[in-house]
Amino acid sequence: MVKVKKECKISFIFKGLVAAMLFTILALSLFSIVLVKTNLSEDTIEPVILIVLGVSILFGSSIGVRKSH
Repeated sequence: MVKVKKECKISFIFKGLVAAMLFTILALSLFSIVLVKTNLSEDTIEPVILIVLGVSILFGSSIGVRKSH
């Protein structure tokens, strides 16, 4: 079993956090462009935000945990 130093674990968690934030910014920016350019209802905003945040949390945590164990 490979032991990872505590400093490395923090860097993995930080990389996951940054990846999740970048994914969220990219996905919500893309959705805002789609929302402006099309005639989508404003009722779709809340579900899309919740889905993007959920996927972002899953994506970031998978990156952060992948090598820390």
